[in-house]
Amino acid sequence: MRKFERKLAENIRSDAKSFYAYVRSMSVSRVKPTCLQQQDGTNTSTPEQTCDSFNDYFFSVFTSESMDSIEQPPLVFHGSEKEAENHQYHCRECQKSSWQNED
Repeated sequence: MRKFERKLAENIRSDAKSFYAYVRSMSVSRVKPTCLQQQDGTNTSTPEQTCDSFNDYFFSVFTSESMDSIEQPPLVFHGSEKEAENHQYHCRECQKSSWQNED
């Protein structure tokens, strides 16, 4: 561990990102909300009330939608199902190398 930390410190000028990522990972903050101010101006006094306040808030900001209201994406593949079944899909790296070889 100390060897790793020493190496991070030695390389901070050339690799500051790794240093700060390590520092961030070592600083653990476990702050839990103990009380919240409710809409009526009073503070919660129990963990259950705090939980209920969070629940009420998140319930109010998230909506549920029926699947009927979601727009259908445009059709990208124009062909038969048989053509789609026979089509071989390749990763982007494979496609790049095959595209480069075609030139």
